[in-house]
Amino acid sequence: MAATAAPTVATAAARQTEAAPAAPTRAVATATPENVATAPTPTELPGSWALAYAPVPWAVDCDDDIAWNGYRVPELGDACVPGLLTQRCLDATIVADFYGALSSYAPGVMEAMERRWGIPAGRGVALMSCRYVGATVWLRVPGVHTDWQGPYFVADCSAPAHRYVHLAVQGLAAEVGASTAAEWGIAAAGRVDVHMGPAPPGGAWHGVNLARWWAANRLEWEKGWLLAAGPGEETR
Repeated sequence: MAATAAPTVATAAARQTEAAPAAPTRAVATATPENVATAPTPTELPGSWALAYAPVPWAVDCDDDIAWNGYRVPELGDACVPGLLTQRCLDATIVADFYGALSSYAPGVMEAMERRWGIPAGRGVALMSCRYVGATVWLRVPGVHTDWQGPYFVADCSAPAHRYVHLAVQGLAAEVGASTAAEWGIAAAGRVDVHMGPAPPGGAWHGVNLARWWAANRLEWEKGWLLAAGPGEETR
């Protein structure tokens, strides 16, 4: 049987794009050792620290128009993603209590998602998993809030093609709308605490670093294409 042709970046993007508006402009806090668990090893591949948990068995090439072994995300600084995430990784659950960096949407973007899902104006947030649209969450930015803020409701999520960059490179945990950012007086923060549940935590809170937890427990690369590749093609 002839080997299955590797998809182009365009087809991969189509496969890994949510039915949602184009990626909004975001204010993003710089990822720090605190919100990605460990300082990235100096390399040409941002977020490479996560590959210690889930190595790729191919030579990463984000510029050969074959998405299986790496592709670029122009809307996120042309970041190089070393492969395609499996559907199981994309659909996986995450923990209910976690922390990481916070960013905010451009005006009008979160508001559109709130209207789409019937979420009260100014109460929408985005998480890094698409399983939780409609879920209730509580947020707290250390140094800004002393108490949990909420309830907020998940109105959007990290697009599959962006997921690795959001977590491994930017260390994101959540994103808020422009109105919430204005209310809080910040466009981004190095850390936000997140609790998913109908009520805020009633006592001690023990959240995990989301990026580290995701890399250790959920990160998984699509490798089926290696079975279809001809001799030597796996490192193209």
